[in-house]
Amino acid sequence: MIASGYSVPKVFVVDFDRARLHECQNFHQPLSLVAMRVCYIHLTRFPTLRANAVHVVNMCAAMAQLGHSVTLVIRASAHAEDGFEAELYDQYGVSDAFDIRVIGSQPLLLQSWFQRKELRRLLHDLQPDLIYSRTTKHAGLWTDIGIPYVYETHVMPRRTSWLGATKGTLNSHNFRRLVVISNALSRDFRSKYPELNGKSIIVAPDAAVATRFRAIRKGAEFCVGYVGHLYPGKGMETVAAIAPQLPDLRFDVVGGTSKDVALWRRRTGGIGNISFAGHVPHRDVGQHIAGFDLAIAPFGRHVGAQRREISRWFSPLKIFEYMAQGRAIVAADLPVLHDVLEHGRNAWLVEPENAQAWVDAIARLRGDCGLRNRLGRVALDDFRQRYTWIARARSVLDGLSV
Repeated sequence: MIASGYSVPKVFVVDFDRARLHECQNFHQPLSLVAMRVCYIHLTRFPTLRANAVHVVNMCAAMAQLGHSVTLVIRASAHAEDGFEAELYDQYGVSDAFDIRVIGSQPLLLQSWFQRKELRRLLHDLQPDLIYSRTTKHAGLWTDIGIPYVYETHVMPRRTSWLGATKGTLNSHNFRRLVVISNALSRDFRSKYPELNGKSIIVAPDAAVATRFRAIRKGAEFCVGYVGHLYPGKGMETVAAIAPQLPDLRFDVVGGTSKDVALWRRRTGGIGNISFAGHVPHRDVGQHIAGFDLAIAPFGRHVGAQRREISRWFSPLKIFEYMAQGRAIVAADLPVLHDVLEHGRNAWLVEPENAQAWVDAIARLRGDCGLRNRLGRVALDDFRQRYTWIARARSVLDGLSV
């Protein structure tokens, strides 16, 4: 499928019975000029509350908006209802301009065999020009077939099997590009994998939708808002410590699993100015953020997600969602966040886990409407220029060649 007014000879012919490349093997055509068939393989079980699903679904929507034909391949959880995938577009607030294919839930002992079989069948049906994925688990399949491959990851591999699979992916003839979310992660990959020298690594922080939402307001009090999960190190510890010291402010917490929300409701039961909205569909998150007077990201020095320490590498979705709504942001002063945030320019950065410093920063910004407005305005300008999903999708595909 070729972009209007531009044509090139076919570069790859895929023989699914034998792994081989055919025709113009040494020809390199920039993919940014071509409307591609992209297969995004993400083997997380859906439905899910994980933030990585927000990222993947929005990236698929953005690639489709750029004119590519996109198919997202996901797994169904054991309790997923038939046809659940049709509801994902509305749940995440994206258009249905891309397709979703589902691999069913299988018994654990046969899971890998079934996945490989279903993926081989899907690739035969879809005939993609490009595989985009956040897993190396089955990368040997599309390497054998010869389909160009972009690998995105948000962490360093830790298990021995993952280290080997990652090394094999980075050395494969069809590997085209590594996409990471922070400069620290890029440096760590180059240090760990010398074979990346001279190869393409794109640093693409997270993003958000370019939509301004109508605010949801719950009262007249000055509202300090938090969005996201309530895992250790994400910030609820700091919220619980500072809310009693700022009793005339309201702290709205949006997100979290039902288990985590119940836990923090018990822990903060005696604090009257904290409210928990719980999990809301992602399409509605922007309305809550638009109602905040101040948005906070009070990460600890160590941030956990899915039983991993991620504070060295992460690029929190909430930061970009705050920026998209033009909110003044108070964030933990972690080195990785300096990729996006600059103290006094587009955010106010505070020492992590220092409750008094957080109280002082929030009190200062509450009393200085001009500073809040300036921080929010610059954050919104930065977002519009660099951090929309469309801008991110364009950056990870731009200049790519097969």
